[in-house]
Amino acid sequence: MSLQPEKVFGLCFLLEGSVNEPFRWFHRSNDDGSFPLVRVRDRPSHPIGEESILRNNFTHRFSTAVIVVLTLVGGAMSAAGAGESATVAATALGKIVVDGKGMTAYFFDNDKANSGISACAGPCATAWPAITSTSDTPAVIGITGTVGTIVGVAGEKQLTINGRPIYTFANDKAPGDINGQGIKGVWYVISSSGEEIKSTVAEVAAQLAAAAAAEKVAAAEKVAAAKKAKKAAAAKKAKKAKKSKK
Repeated sequence: MSLQPEKVFGLCFLLEGSVNEPFRWFHRSNDDGSFPLVRVRDRPSHPIGEESILRNNFTHRFSTAVIVVLTLVGGAMSAAGAGESATVAATALGKIVVDGKGMTAYFFDNDKANSGISACAGPCATAWPAITSTSDTPAVIGITGTVGTIVGVAGEKQLTINGRPIYTFANDKAPGDINGQGIKGVWYVISSSGEEIKSTVAEVAAQLAAAAAAEKVAAAEKVAAAKKAKKAAAAKKAKKAKKSKK
């Protein structure tokens, strides 16, 4: 029987022949279900060259495999990089600093700015995990405060903002959670400029409501002033038209 190129399912390199003939041997699928090992020179030639088909198919599959592997490695490296960074996110307390996974970041008031150490160790470090990085100059987005690192209690590089170490809270379970705000009067979320935000959610809500109400009043006053000006202009125009008839 003649060889069908699409039935080639395996290749054996350099079983016989030189480096210039790496596809000298192959497996062929017969109609009876057997898979004999056949030499290239023992099979009929294909109009477009079966050896070229085999070589091109292998090259294509090998190149595809390399691309897939590189893509996966690149994706893993990107994911790791994203986990190291910090950014800013909108929450019920306004825009605050979060870690690379979107979890809320906190300052600890027992820490001293620019001291180079963290005051949160032991059980504290378990409840308030340090936000860490593998870089001395971690990449951040939207944070205008000064970002750096110190050696944390576990020997890792812990991120700092304006010289103060930052932490997450173990009881925050999802991005946007702010369950650590104000605990024991020493844990507070952080603004993008690196300042503590000590307001409660209720206080922020009240501030937002007051701002919205003030904006609504200002808009109403602007509309009233525009109507008054329009009315005055109409009266002036009417008076001028009346005067011109005399």
